[in-house]
Amino acid sequence: MIAYNKINCDYNMKEKFTPPNEQNESEKLKGKWNHALYQVAEKIFEHMSQKLPEGTSSDQIPQLLEQATEERILTKKNRADFIVISASPGTGKSTVGDILKQKGLERFPRVTTREPRPREKDGEDYHFISRKEFEQRKNEGKFLYHKETYGEGRAIAKDEFDDKIASGKKFYAEGDALAYSEIKKKSGYEEIEYQSVYLLPPSFDVLLERIAKRIEEDKASSEGKWDEAALTERLNKAIYYLEKSSGHIINGIYDGFLVNDDIKRVEEKVTSFI
Repeated sequence: MIAYNKINCDYNMKEKFTPPNEQNESEKLKGKWNHALYQVAEKIFEHMSQKLPEGTSSDQIPQLLEQATEERILTKKNRADFIVISASPGTGKSTVGDILKQKGLERFPRVTTREPRPREKDGEDYHFISRKEFEQRKNEGKFLYHKETYGEGRAIAKDEFDDKIASGKKFYAEGDALAYSEIKKKSGYEEIEYQSVYLLPPSFDVLLERIAKRIEEDKASSEGKWDEAALTERLNKAIYYLEKSSGHIINGIYDGFLVNDDIKRVEEKVTSFI
């Protein structure tokens, strides 16, 4: 269980949630997150034949990772068909997506069986379909890629993806870039090119706050009931994805990191990528 009195929430969560007796779970998860950050940084710097500066704090690592990998994103700027924004849930994909929309890039909507969140539009943010339809389309081979996430089906529709590529107009997609690396292995798709940016929160406390807010939007009832297990699950999932990110960077699935902190700074960075 997570001790919410350790963070500042600006969305009135503390009034809806009674902190549990176990006050150290958030610190354990924070320790796991910071340990994973150091491991990722050490692997990336070693791959670049460099060493992580001595005395580097966990709060400094996200910016160091961004600086170390930025050039990789920029080198694909002119030849990429689309840009993929990857991150663990609650890290800010939609914020970066909004910036890309403002810059004239259309979003490629994936297919999902989950319910739409407030303000999400069918056919624009996602294609929201039933589980029955999802399984039918999967069995008919209409998906280029599909997976299960938090018990919900997600997929990339073949015909729609083909049309986007054929249009010749750069677009953006949100989700795991691993999906598009798998698509590149398929016959007829070897020549597609994409830029992939993996978002990092500036700190664990910010990550905790954002994921808590996301779960509140998804699951909190009008009576203020709260799913603590979902919070712990998503935080552990975020740590898992972070641990995998160094390998994905080294293997070319992700091109680089971007710290989602100050909106104006992020906008400048995203603009430079496209």
